[in-house]
Amino acid sequence: MEAILVPTDNCPNMEEMQLHTSIKKPETCCSSGKRDTFVSLLEATPYESYKEDLDRANILLAACLANMAYKEHGKLRRALQTKLVDIIKALEDYKGSGELNLRLIKGFTLMLSPSTAQKADTFFVSILKHKSNHILALIGRGCLAFDRQDYLGSLGYFKSVLMADPRGPADVRVGIAHCFWRMGDLNRARQLFEMALEQNSRCINALIGMAILKLNQGDKRPYNEGLSLLEKAFQIDKQHSSTLSNLATHYYSIGDHLMVLRLAGNAIRFTDVPELKSQLCYQVARSHHASGEFEFAMKYYRDAVELAPEGFVLPFMGLAQLYLRDGKFDKAKICLRYFLKFLPNESNAMRLLDRINLNKRSNKSWKNLPKSAAKNSTKRGASKESDKGLAKKPKS
Repeated sequence: MEAILVPTDNCPNMEEMQLHTSIKKPETCCSSGKRDTFVSLLEATPYESYKEDLDRANILLAACLANMAYKEHGKLRRALQTKLVDIIKALEDYKGSGELNLRLIKGFTLMLSPSTAQKADTFFVSILKHKSNHILALIGRGCLAFDRQDYLGSLGYFKSVLMADPRGPADVRVGIAHCFWRMGDLNRARQLFEMALEQNSRCINALIGMAILKLNQGDKRPYNEGLSLLEKAFQIDKQHSSTLSNLATHYYSIGDHLMVLRLAGNAIRFTDVPELKSQLCYQVARSHHASGEFEFAMKYYRDAVELAPEGFVLPFMGLAQLYLRDGKFDKAKICLRYFLKFLPNESNAMRLLDRINLNKRSNKSWKNLPKSAAKNSTKRGASKESDKGLAKKPKS
């Protein structure tokens, strides 16, 4: 989004924008007692384009605020969104030369909030009716299709961008790579990540994508190469939540829970994406769990469950184990059954559920469950969908 929403219209000549000059002269006449001249000058002020220039200024301001909002999170992002909404309302009846730019800004403003994102499609469609190869409208539609899990449709929009501009942003190739990834074609995904990095070696999303593919190969050499890519991404942007999340996964695998809490805990503050926040809360929870800090673990497991998209069930296993530890068997069974709905053959969950059924009426203590309770279940991964962003420890 960096600078991409700024309208391409040329700014008007500064001399034509000096409204204060047209007011200053009459002020001088007034202070000199030349009231007739004062009135005639004000009545003759040749500034009929004031409303048009004000609208253009507001469109430029809205574009700038939209770019800023995509870089921010939490309260600051919401404050920028509020300003954007106010400016867009002021431009509600605008029908000037910058109308397509305004529609684009409206679309990307709606995409700032998951609850309104899909409404943006209407604006992108209207832009493409006027200009079928509009790069940013195509990117917007590609992102929305991806969010709807229409990966084939998303692929088509991103490819259309490259047909219109073969040297389009590197992140467009990253988008194509993720489409292939979600459709199970890892080789093509890898090729597209490589192409994106050839075009821009500092493209963070390409670095992260390539890193995860290498980390998940399971062998030591590609794993170390993947870590190097993550470290490079971290040096470029130390607040990128996805980078921090994957680094936290690595440190969990080597038992450095303090570093996990530092990385994942900070990353939570740098994202508003519910799916990523859920993964980060899960990472914080399981490190607290492994460290024996069960109250903190319970809090973050619950946060992870509350934010979890359908299919991300790892937090349910950890939560079930803590419920068992506290003797809350019914709550534990609910978590385990939901977990097994997505992973019906996961042996640890089935074993725990069997133990509950056998021992529910006994007074047997569950206090001695392993501290790293979630670790056993994650060795097999969660599901194809939920485990995609979590790097795995290499084979020794």
